[in-house]
Amino acid sequence: MPETALGLFPDVGASYFLSRLPGYFGEYVGLTGARLDGAELLACGLATHFVCSSKLSSLEEDLCKVESNDPTAVTAIIDRYSEQPILKEGCAYGRCAFRMASIVPLHSLYKDYKTGKYSSSLPLFSAIGAKVFIETFAICTAFEV
Repeated sequence: MPETALGLFPDVGASYFLSRLPGYFGEYVGLTGARLDGAELLACGLATHFVCSSKLSSLEEDLCKVESNDPTAVTAIIDRYSEQPILKEGCAYGRCAFRMASIVPLHSLYKDYKTGKYSSSLPLFSAIGAKVFIETFAICTAFEV
């Protein structure tokens, strides 16, 4: 969520759905605005299927041929094209085993995991926006529907 870079905080339901992600992944994404790949989206439950971009046009063609309202027919087609991507070493999802807001200084979240150097595109995020997100995240974590 890029909101913290703008001095804002994730809302419109983002704090709620991010608080439902496994481990501290939602907190990480909300604080850093990390961009996720297909493997990470599957691992944390934000996606149900992954289809390589090279297969998307074929998938679209096959879906357009379906003459049924039966969701199982659509699911069967999507399943034929789906793959299980592998999480990359050092990916954002793999770095979320602990609670970042209380253990790690926020600036260290932008450190490159291989080189140990800070990103040259280190966002100038708002510490107040990050703190507001941490508070709303905690409230949403406790909220049951």
